[in-house]
Amino acid sequence: MGIILIFAATANFKFSNGMVLMVPNYITYKEALVYITGYIEILVVIGMLVKTLLVPVGWFVIKHI
Repeated sequence: MGIILIFAATANFKFSNGMVLMVPNYITYKEALVYITGYIEILVVIGMLVKTLLVPVGWFVIKHI
């Protein structure tokens, strides 16, 4: 799961123009949203590597999928 999230986060930064096109028109600050989700994905991967954060991060991922 961590590897998939790293690839997804990398895509958010490398292909941000394409990701912005996927966001619906009624949402404002599309590019900022794409970058924020990339940072969240990186933080989730880091949280999955820390043993004490594994359960809360797991619940965060389950809640937001």
